[in-house]
Amino acid sequence: MGGQRAGARISFVLRLEEPAGRRLVVEGIVEIDPRATLVDGRWAEDGGTMDGSSARSGVLSSAAMDFFGGQGGRPSLGGQFTLSTEGAKVYRINLPATRLTTER
Repeated sequence: MGGQRAGARISFVLRLEEPAGRRLVVEGIVEIDPRATLVDGRWAEDGGTMDGSSARSGVLSSAAMDFFGGQGGRPSLGGQFTLSTEGAKVYRINLPATRLTTER
């Protein structure tokens, strides 16, 4: 998971890919005030169609966030994320606190 911290904001991107070529990209912005809160997020899945176009996309929400560190090193971020489209839940990701890399 890549991302960076700028003051009280953290932007992150999570990329998942299965061997068959289907890819899922999750992006979000978290604010620390004083708890970590997801303030913006979206997701897109591609490779699910023959032409490789975006199969589905939607909104990212979070019921719970975990945030550690980031003052003297790379921050760690995790939580329970729901990926939905048109009001229907599509995926749920339970991500343990994971150190952010500099990749975006």
